[in-house]
Amino acid sequence: MGKMCVGIYGISGSGKTTLCNYISTKMENFNFYDGSDFIERNVDGGINNFKNLSKEKKYYERLKVVREFKKLSSCNTENIITSGHFCFFNKSKIDVAWTHEDNNLYTHIFYLDTPPKIILKWHKNDIFRKRSFSCSEIEKWLKYEKHGIESVCLENNIKFNTISSVGLINRYNEILKKLNMEKI
Repeated sequence: MGKMCVGIYGISGSGKTTLCNYISTKMENFNFYDGSDFIERNVDGGINNFKNLSKEKKYYERLKVVREFKKLSSCNTENIITSGHFCFFNKSKIDVAWTHEDNNLYTHIFYLDTPPKIILKWHKNDIFRKRSFSCSEIEKWLKYEKHGIESVCLENNIKFNTISSVGLINRYNEILKKLNMEKI
């Protein structure tokens, strides 16, 4: 199999960045790039400015960021793993973050299907980020995002896997097992 670009997806607080950081320390043939950090470095004014843009401008900026990521990927001899969002939930409104450029970027998507009550607990215990979602909002977001990402993966021949385990080591082992089935 050729070089891979693996996306770890899930809603905010589902454990994407923690898992990607862990994978990048265990799998030497993967470089990790955090999606939010990539926006911070590639959008004028960084992530805070990005959050205040109109829906149309956000889409345009996302396109630019994905194109920059593709350039990085093409120059890199290692496999790449990144964390990302298919969509965001805000005041009962869904904002889809996936762009048509994403369709040609990823070889694999692993979706963290973390139970809503666990995400809620993690949100409450997060000392770095303040999130204020109810359990029903988290459920709605999870359902929409999982269905959406799975659909675009199927439409674009991206290998899609759901990771239902919760523990860091269990998640890592589940991903490793699925990738080893393809003989990395």
